[in-house]
Amino acid sequence: MVITFGVKGFFDWEPAELHPGVQITQKDVDQKRAKKLADGRWAIRVEKTQPSHHDTCITEVQLCDYIAGRTAVGAELSRQDAVMYLLGQSAQHHVARRHVCEVTVGGKTHKAVEVSDSGPVPELLKSCLEARSVTGPEAEAALARYLEPCDLVAAITMQHAAAVKKGA
Repeated sequence: MVITFGVKGFFDWEPAELHPGVQITQKDVDQKRAKKLADGRWAIRVEKTQPSHHDTCITEVQLCDYIAGRTAVGAELSRQDAVMYLLGQSAQHHVARRHVCEVTVGGKTHKAVEVSDSGPVPELLKSCLEARSVTGPEAEAALARYLEPCDLVAAITMQHAAAVKKGA
């Protein structure tokens, strides 16, 4: 599955030496505003303001493994729940909710949210559940939740609108 966000800005990393006077603190490192590169130099997270798009890929293996792992400890997740969680974990490092909007880049218009999804793969979830010793009624219930129809564009858009309303 590929989730594409049209964005008017995004986060990027630049060498700290491009920003004279920047003092990197441990707090910057802890809050992921700065990181040490393999060559020993420092990079800082900067916000760019230009139209672009951001693609996030979530494989069905990731979804099924996450659902199976959470089911093994008693959680009840739908496929949509898993997508929303994994998307949040990925996108937070690249775009802020305030960046997301419809944009045109190079003559192509990107909607605020686009989803390309080939759909659930029941046999894959069954395999992941078995690997975690989830069987019987628990496995059947997990499979039923996984197969529930969902509108991911609507769910992502609704979560985005609620977060923007709160000021996130």
